[in-house]
Amino acid sequence: MTDWAGLCVAITGASGFLGSALVERARSRGAAVRGLSRSRPPSRSGVTWIRGDVRDSARVEEWVRGADVVVHAASVVHRRARGDAFEAELWDVNVDGTDRVARAAGARPLVYISSTAVFGAAPGPWTEDTVCQPVTPYGRSKLAAEGLVLQLDSSAVVRPSAIVGAGAPGSFRLLDRLVRLPIVPLVGGGRARKSLTHVSTVASVVSAIVDRLLGGKTRPRVFVATDDAPYSVREVARARAEAVGRSPLFLDLSAGWLRVSGRLLDEVAAQAGCSRMPSLSSLLDTFCTDAVADNRSMREVLRVTPAVTAGDYLRSC
Repeated sequence: MTDWAGLCVAITGASGFLGSALVERARSRGAAVRGLSRSRPPSRSGVTWIRGDVRDSARVEEWVRGADVVVHAASVVHRRARGDAFEAELWDVNVDGTDRVARAAGARPLVYISSTAVFGAAPGPWTEDTVCQPVTPYGRSKLAAEGLVLQLDSSAVVRPSAIVGAGAPGSFRLLDRLVRLPIVPLVGGGRARKSLTHVSTVASVVSAIVDRLLGGKTRPRVFVATDDAPYSVREVARARAEAVGRSPLFLDLSAGWLRVSGRLLDEVAAQAGCSRMPSLSSLLDTFCTDAVADNRSMREVLRVTPAVTAGDYLRSC
């Protein structure tokens, strides 16, 4: 691992959950950082903040000016809304925004943070060679963005599984509320297996890829980032309950009739024009289906081993 002293790393989404970890990693290696963020983060030594987002070409050009490396982590992901307006926002930010970042990056090394959502319905365990079959608008937008990034000569893509860590957005906040209840329902008995990764592992993977790109190594171009083994939904729920000092009763619920009910409720919501309601059937599928990825390339090519696993985090907080 080389010292990054004298380098400038430009990071989108730099004030967010993952972006903050990427900023910390770049600063720990001696690099200066140019962060693009919609919010106004606190001042910090070695970080220059550009307020704006990837939909503003002028701001993107200003942000990348003087940078040696570009890391694109900004994305629309955790939203409860659905429907045409949401899909338009997904495309505007995740695809068109990535196109602006890629154009501004030019010949600079560029690392794009995608997601295992691009695999979708593909049978697992997922590897970098798995043919992608995204089933959600989010997954389709990330796959389209990957295609834009990989047109560049010095670029790479990271596909993290679900990321955990302090301040993580999304379903883990809901889980923390659920495990405080006396009875916690588990769809399908919580047997579905999920690959997870700690935010520090993603930062390590990005760091290792930047080293490769700076050294002229551009193959392979895509890397999965995840823990060594998946976790069942029941394991995750039990770990979180123990971490917050709770001992709820886990109630097994049949996945079959819940899925049918979810589809019926989705149809009722659609007929009523409730486009901002989350898709219940999609939410149930999340808890009922396996989402397992393989990290062999991460370990063997990048030589990255999770220093903190998702399991460590789930049990310790």
